[in-house]
Amino acid sequence: AVEMKDLQKQFSRYLSSYPHIFSMMYIPLNCAIVICVYKEGIRDPQSFIPKTSTQLYTALVKALLIRYLRDEQNDVNLKSIDDLPSHVLLQFFKLCKIAYDGIIHQQLIFSDLSPNFNTLGMMQLVPELYADFGESFSHNFLHLTVQEYLAAYHVFHLPALEQERHFQDLLKSSHTKNMLIFLAGLSKFGNLDSEVLQSLLLASVEDKLRITTDSLHFLFEAQNPSLIMTLLGSNTVTFSPAQYPNPFDCFALGYCIASSECRWEIILADCHIHDEELEMLLQGINFITNETGQRVSAPLPQVSILDFRNNCLTSESLRRLTQHHFLLQKLTKLDLSKNKINADACTVMTQSLSLMPCMLNLCLSLNSIGNEGAVTLLSSISSLSSLEQLGLYDTGIGYRDIEALCGQLPLMHKLSLLDVGKNNLTPDSVEALIAALQLNISLKELA
Repeated sequence: AVEMKDLQKQFSRYLSSYPHIFSMMYIPLNCAIVICVYKEGIRDPQSFIPKTSTQLYTALVKALLIRYLRDEQNDVNLKSIDDLPSHVLLQFFKLCKIAYDGIIHQQLIFSDLSPNFNTLGMMQLVPELYADFGESFSHNFLHLTVQEYLAAYHVFHLPALEQERHFQDLLKSSHTKNMLIFLAGLSKFGNLDSEVLQSLLLASVEDKLRITTDSLHFLFEAQNPSLIMTLLGSNTVTFSPAQYPNPFDCFALGYCIASSECRWEIILADCHIHDEELEMLLQGINFITNETGQRVSAPLPQVSILDFRNNCLTSESLRRLTQHHFLLQKLTKLDLSKNKINADACTVMTQSLSLMPCMLNLCLSLNSIGNEGAVTLLSSISSLSSLEQLGLYDTGIGYRDIEALCGQLPLMHKLSLLDVGKNNLTPDSVEALIAALQLNISLKELA
């Protein structure tokens, strides 16, 4: 019983570490696949526990093929799908082509195959009874994801130029996205020209590159950090999703950030971001590992903008964020306005001020920091020597907070905008603020 509990804890940690694997388990078949592959992985030290969807389905397909081969012969040692006996490999490629044609034409049921067609365990035979025509049969793959994997395997074995053409054409179709994710995992984009790939995955907007959620998924599945570094170069890359990002989207974003040397602008305003999503972003940043599971040397990520306006982040998120010191070193804008942070966030931020030498814009507006909650932070705010904009609108700060701020204003030589509107300001607070501002020549706007 103790061993089973330990196994359950290990499995739970595995799923929490790989949100993309966890997100697949709502489908009963996928749930069974994950459990079986994981059990095999911990039972056999030579086995590889999957970290991506492609690795998971490669393990599944190999398991199905091994089961088929064992029905033919007792001794089976299949290290790779391409090591299949020639007659079985030929039949496997036929299945892959059928799967591909089905995906392209959005066909899930195959009525034109003989009932005796050898599916290698990848398809199931479904009897159909018609009153006028009697009994007939059709085939379908065990699951749509199995069909998508096999379709990707078909494209993967085409010549490089054919792969490039397929990827370019299929990228326009929403129903082929999962197939392309598997293709990215199988090929690691090794056969595609980097300039062509950049034009497919990234949009150039003025002097910046814009990356989409789908592109993050493709790059994560490829598990090719050097490719990410080549594609993104030293550009400024902006991520601003069109839809609410889920935990895996944030995980993939973190992975791509950690694999690059570029400068990132992360715009997640009004995206329904909770602590869970931010935690997944940080986990993704820590995901870069080698085959032994150890962290490999990688360039420190450069993030210049973190815009989390109007979300559901708590002070715990800020605490976790500030633990990743390298994320703060190039940060020029941190917008946490209208979240769920409290006075604890001010304490956490105070301890991290020295780690943010490039900060130009700090906004904590529309959070319930509370009366006197920001004293510690505002007593040290001049440590942000480059700060140009400070937002404290409707944070509940009171006289002691303003008093602490007033002591710092003469030292803030670059501050041009200060917003302390809709707070608990007394006449004495306003008077102290006016006196302090007379000693600050840089301020141009007070709200």
